[in-house]
Amino acid sequence: SPEQILVEFADARLGVYAKRRQHMIRKLERELTVLRNKMLFIQFVVNEEILVGNCKTDQLVNHVRDFGLLTMYEIQRITTGEQMDDDAVPLDSGPQGYGYLLQMKLWTLTEERLGALETLVEKKSAALDQLRRLPLEAMWERDLARLEEALDAVDASDAKEEESALRLMRKSAGKEDDEGLVNWQCVLVFG
Repeated sequence: SPEQILVEFADARLGVYAKRRQHMIRKLERELTVLRNKMLFIQFVVNEEILVGNCKTDQLVNHVRDFGLLTMYEIQRITTGEQMDDDAVPLDSGPQGYGYLLQMKLWTLTEERLGALETLVEKKSAALDQLRRLPLEAMWERDLARLEEALDAVDASDAKEEESALRLMRKSAGKEDDEGLVNWQCVLVFG
């Protein structure tokens, strides 16, 4: 029956929404971890606990590691919970693992940038908390509302195009009953 089809579809769809929400949570957690590490790195540089100038790369990597900042591999492993092969693990002693920190431009290592990152971390944390509390049904309803708005916008656009085409067709057919559709032209002759 149609009701049974809807019930089965709803169960399957909610399962997909659960996977989608979990993916979105992992993505936000990863972004948050990267932002927090950048924030800490900038804070250490601003407080002159880590000196970036006149320092060899290996020495800088060791300082960063000593302060407990994570490599991209560690962030990936923590946020996904997946264990990667040892062959696929990048060398953590080199700048590759900390490239997201060490490749930051010098002008971003300021207190202003630190404040901006703190604000961004707060916003992402709030979004993550909201996403964790959001029921699957509410996600689905929100998506349906967005779909309905998009379809209404397409319908309105199609109606405008149809109306414009109808006006053009009337104008080219020479129907003069619609005053707004007639293009009166005036020719002046000077003698």
